Amino acid sequence: MARIDDCTVFQCDRCKTIKWYPPTDEDGMKEWYSTTRYDANNAGHEYLFCLNCWQEYLNKLKDADNAFDSWMQNAGVRS
Repeated sequence: MARIDDCTVFQCDRCKTIKWYPPTDEDGMKEWYSTTRYDANNAGHEYLFCLNCWQEYLNKLKDADNAFDSWMQNAGVRS
């Protein structure tokens, strides 16, 4: 394996993809997203996602937002 000095290494917390970037590759590093997710106990959890997993995570968030909005709008309505 070759030696690579002065690089930044990212690993996606979901799919485990690993990428390394030299200090001059700022565009490549923009494809990674750090986020804090709060669970039902209001405990924060830090995650790092690659672009693909970030897009899938955003879709999950949109679904959760829609469910929450529906729940808020239907206060007092029994199903």
